[in-house]
Amino acid sequence: MDHHPTLPRILVGALLPLLLLSTPAFAQDGGEPPSGFSLPKAEFPETEHQWDLATQGEVLTHTFPVRNTGTAPLKILRIQSNCGCTSSDYTKEIAPGEEGTITLLVDTAEISAGFLRKTGTVYTNDPANPEQILWMIGQVDPVLVSDEKVLKIKGLLDGKKQARFVLRPGTDRQTQILEAKFEEGHARIVAVEPQEDGSTVILASAGRSERPEILRDFLIVTVSLDGQAPIRPKFPVGIQHLDPIEVTPSGNLVFYRRQTAHLERDPDKEVSQEIQVRAREKERTLKVLGARVEGAPDGLFSTEVRTVVPDEHYIVKVRVLKTVPESQVRALLVIDVDDPRQSNRTVQLFAQFRRPPPG
Repeated sequence: MDHHPTLPRILVGALLPLLLLSTPAFAQDGGEPPSGFSLPKAEFPETEHQWDLATQGEVLTHTFPVRNTGTAPLKILRIQSNCGCTSSDYTKEIAPGEEGTITLLVDTAEISAGFLRKTGTVYTNDPANPEQILWMIGQVDPVLVSDEKVLKIKGLLDGKKQARFVLRPGTDRQTQILEAKFEEGHARIVAVEPQEDGSTVILASAGRSERPEILRDFLIVTVSLDGQAPIRPKFPVGIQHLDPIEVTPSGNLVFYRRQTAHLERDPDKEVSQEIQVRAREKERTLKVLGARVEGAPDGLFSTEVRTVVPDEHYIVKVRVLKTVPESQVRALLVIDVDDPRQSNRTVQLFAQFRRPPPG
């Protein structure tokens, strides 16, 4: 019988590259590699830095050490931050036994003041620890403060809208507002007026709109502290272009199962809800010409219009007249008005029903 002592060597030679491509079990378990097998190993002596109290506009930096205690070069592939305000600089490759650094930077002028938790996720070629989160934590005092959490410019869509914002210094440092503008241009600055008490009044306005809408913008204020280089804190602003005709509720009108279930026992029982329709300004006249439900089974709903104040305030009553086999009916309540821009207002209408027992 012939033996082939070279055959096992051939098989081992063919399988060895495939074995080397897979992640070794010792790397997954955190054990030591066998003799002759080289791997990087990332160690982070510090993963969290908490800064002392900072003032908005300061640039906060911290350098984290990272050590390679493995036997192959450690590569830092990339660093991903949890917001655009955190940037980084880092050692891209660290030799075995050497130490590199990762520097995170938080520019507080680009974010809202308060207690901040910013992160940088480090991605490496260490198979046992491919990701590591580094934290930057601390309190940031605002340069300017407002009594309103969200500034608003509000008014009818077909008229000009004006607002008055009062900003006060958030620190004891000498504060000077150099400029104010809107980031998206949905509104404009009318005037910037310093006050004797140290506050500043900013007058803003927004123009007309073709339709009711709420726009989001940011008020960017250029501020100098103690005559130093300016910083630019942002304040969120909501710009509301309101419909001259107010419909309440303005969202969905829903008849729930607990309401429509009464019709199963007493078909004559009234199951109804009311919609308020009024002019937002008393100087404007309004007439509700009628109301109807579209997209519903015949005879399911009825509508009634009642005048509360002529040319100003009306009530539209919607009533469910019967039950149907469907578990839910979706329809549209259409209210006709004497508005030359838009002849009606609509409200989504939902009615829920209990399904009849099988058989």
